[in-house]
Amino acid sequence: MNIIGNRLQIFLICICIMGLIYLVYKMKVRRVDVKYTMPWLLLDILMMIIAAFPEVVVWGCRIVGIQVASNAVFFAALVFLLVIVYLLSRAVSRLNNEVRMLSQRIALDEIKEAEDK
Repeated sequence: MNIIGNRLQIFLICICIMGLIYLVYKMKVRRVDVKYTMPWLLLDILMMIIAAFPEVVVWGCRIVGIQVASNAVFFAALVFLLVIVYLLSRAVSRLNNEVRMLSQRIALDEIKEAEDK
């Protein structure tokens, strides 16, 4: 049973491979941190598996009890995006705390320099 056409399957696999090469290249030239790229790498590999074996989605939907496979795909995309937003929120909060601490440290150093003069 072929759910999607062979041409579409090959096209999707090629897109996933190009995305994987792009992500690895960006990590190699240090444009992005590995910890921020890992979810995208995992998604890319998962999409490649789904493109190669689309029956996996239908099989997973039957196990979970989802009637239409596209509903499962949209739900998975929503969950993935929520995880990304959560991870980025944590990173922004951590960086905000670091900036505040560094600003306070600089202010204390400036006060100390002013007192020494």
